Order: sequence, then C-alpha cells, then structure tokens
Amino acid sequence: VSTFNALMSAASGSSGTVTLCASSQITLGAQLVVNRSGAFTLQCATGGSCTINGNGRFATTISASTVSISGITFINGYSSNNGGAITISSTYSSTSQASRIQYCSFINNKAVMTGGAVYVNGFADIINCSGSNNQAAQCSAIYQSSAGTCTALY
Repeated sequence: VSTFNALMSAASGSSGTVTLCASSQITLGAQLVVNRSGAFTLQCATGGSCTINGNGRFATTISASTVSISGITFINGYSSNNGGAITISSTYSSTSQASRIQYCSFINNKAVMTGGAVYVNGFADIINCSGSNNQAAQCSAIYQSSAGTCTALY
C-alpha cells in the first residue's frame, strides 16, 4: 500500500495485515478509521521507511480484537479528543491479549485531551518506540486507560 486511497481500502477489510510499501509517506486526506471484529496489523515493508502524516488535521482510529503496529513513523496527527496520532480500542481486556506497538516513532502529534501520540483503550505492549514534540492536556506520549498509565517516549 502506498497511497491514502489504497490504505483506506485495505483497512476496511474484515481481517488481515496491511503492509505499507517501503519508503512510502502517506498523507491522510481524512480520518483513517479501522473497525474490525478480528485482529488488525499495520506494518512497514521489511527494511522500509514508512510514514503516516496526519496533515495537522487527522488521526487514525482503530477498533479490533487486537492491534499490532510495527515500523511506522506517525507525524503531524491531530485529535480534538484523545490520541493525536492513534486511538486504539481493543476488545481484549487482559495483558495476555495486549495490542502491540513496536519500532514506531511519533513526532509532532497533538491531542486536546489525553495521549498526545497514542491513546489505548485496553492494554498495549510498547516496544522500542520513540517520539518528540507530542502534546496533550494529559500525557503527551502514550496513555493506556485500562491501566491508567502514561508511557514516555524518548
């Protein structure tokens, strides 16, 4: 996937993995909404450099049983509520079925309320992620509502 329209189409599927093409930058032209009953995986092609640009106006909202995001840089996301780059709602409510965000970067994202970079309604493992200049009234980085924790990004 290398364009906004292709990403929207792939994300609307019922299940499976969406892989961004290596060296792609996708600028969101609208809110990216993923609503699946099964698992959702968003990843960058092996060895690639993939960016999702919120264009200072949009964020990504994902609702799925479990969510896995790997190797993507999220820049310039905006939410008038929670999760400047991403809001994740997972239907699993235990740490054994936690969503996973790994090897991602979050830069210049803003949420008016909570989670300047990411807001997780559920549990998530955050592995080797970095970030800078993310802003929110509460928790400028990653907020997990189930645990009530704020994870810093460096």
